[in-house]
Amino acid sequence: MEHWQKSLLNGVLSGAISVTALLTVTDDDGPFGRSDVAGAAAVAAFCSAVVASVAVRSPAVDAGLAAQF
Repeated sequence: MEHWQKSLLNGVLSGAISVTALLTVTDDDGPFGRSDVAGAAAVAAFCSAVVASVAVRSPAVDAGLAAQF
């Protein structure tokens, strides 16, 4: 499996876990519906996981430069 495929899979799994957890614990109270909040959580989790997965494989990490930060 290529790195970009692993990154996308990581994003999808993270989004699914976040949405499942969010829908389990939320009520339908408030100005936003559950589907609105779940959509926002899915997008945020997907983007976060993909960026983290790509950052782990960045050239700075491979070169040891990331340890400076």
